Amino acid sequence: MKYFKRILNILVILSSAFGVSYSLFSGGFSLQPLLFFTTLSNIFVLVMSSILLYFDLSKIELTKIIDLLNYLATAAITLTFLVFSIFLMPTYFRDGNTAYLVSIGNIVNHNLTPILMITYYIMYGKKVRYKDMLYTLIFPLIYFVFALMANPVFGIVFNSSGDLVPYFFLDHYTHGWFTLNNGFFGLGVFFWVIIILGVVLGIASLLTFIKGLKKEEHPILSEQRT
Repeated sequence: MKYFKRILNILVILSSAFGVSYSLFSGGFSLQPLLFFTTLSNIFVLVMSSILLYFDLSKIELTKIIDLLNYLATAAITLTFLVFSIFLMPTYFRDGNTAYLVSIGNIVNHNLTPILMITYYIMYGKKVRYKDMLYTLIFPLIYFVFALMANPVFGIVFNSSGDLVPYFFLDHYTHGWFTLNNGFFGLGVFFWVIIILGVVLGIASLLTFIKGLKKEEHPILSEQRT
């Protein structure tokens, strides 16, 4: 099992490294992919998985902060997987851009790396306390602030088409902030932020619950015994 753990860890590193490199170098080198949560969450996974492999090979016991950061990286990449699958994929079908869905970049960044990382965490990650779930909101919140300020403050555009925001659900220029009467995909940005933060907490709760399925390791049951 020790070798399977190490192999799985290496697979996560290879998958995330390939996905990030493909994003940066496909079609010519560009740093623009770094503006997207997908790329940033894959980098987070790459860094954490590399640190985990170093600790493993060095036979150094993981610290609590490393365990927590591994949990946060898993939550972030799971968010990438779910947001793309549930909210973004339908827009590709709507716009007739289905070729991207079978592209290497999409498969690796939005599917393979998340699945490998989730599997690694469930099998070998350390459980955290339920109150630590709130830490999973930090990364998305920082990204939301950056994405919404990038153009008005720094004049950044997110692609060659000149989009002012990275994702449709952050497009307050088109959908406004508090719109409710324009269909689900036309909701105002405020409501989308609430929805996605709710998804983050749902992911965090599920990961924490799964890691605590053994009675002696369950965060709630453990706290009740102390």
